[in-house]
Amino acid sequence: DAAKPFFDPTTGGGFVRAQAGTMAALTDALRRRLGRTQLPATALSAPDWAASRNNPLGLAAFVEQYAKAVRAATPAERARHMAGALVAAGALVHILADMGSPSHVRSDTRAHLDKLGDGADDLGSRFERVAARAYGRLGVPPAARVVTRDTLRGFFTATPAAGGAATADAPLGLADLTAASYFSAYTLPGPFAAAHGAGSARLARPAPVVPARLSVMSANVPEGVALRDARGVCLARYTAVRADVTFSLDDECMLEQITAILPEVVAYATGLLDYLMRGNLVVSIVEGGKVQAAGATGPVELLAEDGRGVRTALAAGAAIPAGTVRVLALSVGVDGRGEPLVAVGDAPVK
Repeated sequence: DAAKPFFDPTTGGGFVRAQAGTMAALTDALRRRLGRTQLPATALSAPDWAASRNNPLGLAAFVEQYAKAVRAATPAERARHMAGALVAAGALVHILADMGSPSHVRSDTRAHLDKLGDGADDLGSRFERVAARAYGRLGVPPAARVVTRDTLRGFFTATPAAGGAATADAPLGLADLTAASYFSAYTLPGPFAAAHGAGSARLARPAPVVPARLSVMSANVPEGVALRDARGVCLARYTAVRADVTFSLDDECMLEQITAILPEVVAYATGLLDYLMRGNLVVSIVEGGKVQAAGATGPVELLAEDGRGVRTALAAGAAIPAGTVRVLALSVGVDGRGEPLVAVGDAPVK
């Protein structure tokens, strides 16, 4: 659902159709003519949608499919369920990756309704179109690090869910980082009179910070001057026309941002995949041919696998059946933070 991957960490909210203004109504009419679904009035925020049991490709679906990929009897069944688990994991990564797009985390739904081409329905985010054109699906730069978090929500934000207690030392999620570091198309600083200085510019939110003094004299050119952050990344361009200074985002500036953002997105996404697959059981065969599993956070299921790859349930304390080449243990539970956890382990039968 295109409306789901929005999350503003300053409000805790997700997609709000009203913020898109009259363009949303125009787009709805266009979608109806094309037989498509209307934009919803509101939608769950990205972290809430990722964790929602109503999400067919959310965390609950991943847990269910991953457990079945271990438990199912035949290799073909297990492969089918593992494919389902990987699709759910990919969908979760997609939701998180959208937190690297400034409009997704700054309540800027209008930016996703820009006209991008000659086609009547060629609407969307220019920022994301530039990213797609520059990097495609396979050219995304690798992560220089892997971000680790203890909770699914922690990858998105340090802001607790409704009713949760905030902590001052909570590490930033990807949404927090992006929202505070970059402008989006319709959350740029407002125009200001050069005589009054940049401090008079209207800001949609306090970050990124606009310096109080800008080089207005050098901005009196059509291409304007780049406003850069401490790393030298272009945040916007400002142009002085007569007595007014205005801000804009062009493709070149957006590409600089995308080049800086994508490694962070990959760092968080890699960490999320590690988080999903973090469960591990230590399986051993003890005296008497009994199977033990250590490290479980929930009920343990034991399985025996024969030479054909067929798995059967093994009762606790039962002898290992003849013909078994491997024993496995599966635990579906929650970790110390109440986060869903699938833990798996195996041991060969000699």
